[in-house]
Amino acid sequence: MLKKLGKLFDVKSWLETFVLKFLASKGAKHAATTLAGIVAGLIAKYKLDQYGIQIDVPHFTESLIVAFGAAAGVLINWSIKVLDKDGDGRLG
Repeated sequence: MLKKLGKLFDVKSWLETFVLKFLASKGAKHAATTLAGIVAGLIAKYKLDQYGIQIDVPHFTESLIVAFGAAAGVLINWSIKVLDKDGDGRLG
């Protein structure tokens, strides 16, 4: 109990747990979902154009990017949950 309380006031421990684990992992995950959304959305728009389906609405492309980004986020969250079976925050 005292060890956990001591960790609350330990700046190094706080930086390691909060900044490195939380912010870095969230930043990497959001960057990956954004990139996946942009790439998949533009590929889907290109394929639709290739098959002659011309949709000239900028919001459609943006919607595709958001939808694919959300799907990538769900996939990442699911895989983390599956890999972190014991819930200790360590994968594997």
